[in-house]
Amino acid sequence: MSLCVATSLDVSGAPVAAQVQVPAQSAQRAAAVLTVISGDVLMRSAGADFSSATDGAVLYVGSTIRTSADARAIITLFEGSTVELEPASDITIEEATRRSGSTIIELAQSLGRSWHVVTHLTTADSRYEVKTPAATASVRGTAFEVVVDDSLTTTVTTTEGRVATTDAAATSEVLVSPDQTTTVHANSAPEPPRSAPDARRVVTVTAMSETSVVVDPFGRANGFRDGRVVAQTPGARVRVNPHEYFDEVGKTLGLVFRDQTHAIGRNIHKSDPIARIWHVGGIVSTLAMGAVLFRRGDFKAKA
Repeated sequence: MSLCVATSLDVSGAPVAAQVQVPAQSAQRAAAVLTVISGDVLMRSAGADFSSATDGAVLYVGSTIRTSADARAIITLFEGSTVELEPASDITIEEATRRSGSTIIELAQSLGRSWHVVTHLTTADSRYEVKTPAATASVRGTAFEVVVDDSLTTTVTTTEGRVATTDAAATSEVLVSPDQTTTVHANSAPEPPRSAPDARRVVTVTAMSETSVVVDPFGRANGFRDGRVVAQTPGARVRVNPHEYFDEVGKTLGLVFRDQTHAIGRNIHKSDPIARIWHVGGIVSTLAMGAVLFRRGDFKAKA
């Protein structure tokens, strides 16, 4: 059977708060904590049978998580990276450790869809890899999605950073940049990266508090919690710096920045000549502290 790996670069992740239940009989170092969002989620340890997973369960190297057809779950790894599992997905923690100051994460996804938000890995020897039956994706800090279909074809889509994607034999590699995707068929080289499909719906929310989160219909949180960024919805983009936000939206001009998390400016559409006059005159009326950009879904806000 062939294998595929995906790697991502340059993004910060955020751990999800959960009740930790540590098995007293286990002397292993905890690799991750499981958050059950909805549906029937199964888990098993290395060599054991599957059983129902509980919210807050501690996962170890060798643990496998499987979601049913209506289930979703989040794996929060020990270094802060998160993996959101969509329905009918299967993923195993093959390695999760620190060696001489370097972080090593190796995951094996046999089926389904997963969304990864990877913390920045600070040393050259650190790595974060996702292996599938057709490919391997490797990253150093980014946000990306891995999909394995019933034919074991792997699709890697990058939202933040870059993902180095190889075939199972590691004979060919492509770099998948933001808003690009590649497909890897079994025993084949990765296809050249192409533009990712446009989102069917984009919802933008300006967060006016560093403790605000936006929850999608499936219970996945996105925003700011305890001073950290949370991005659990696949494709979600969380912005703390308003300069990055308005660059991404591409419809606003004339911001006057005060620091990394505050800005005063006027929301100016490029085609609005009157707005340009206001811009030239230095009149400002918009205070932006950050934004959350989502790929799909309807959302409700919580503070």
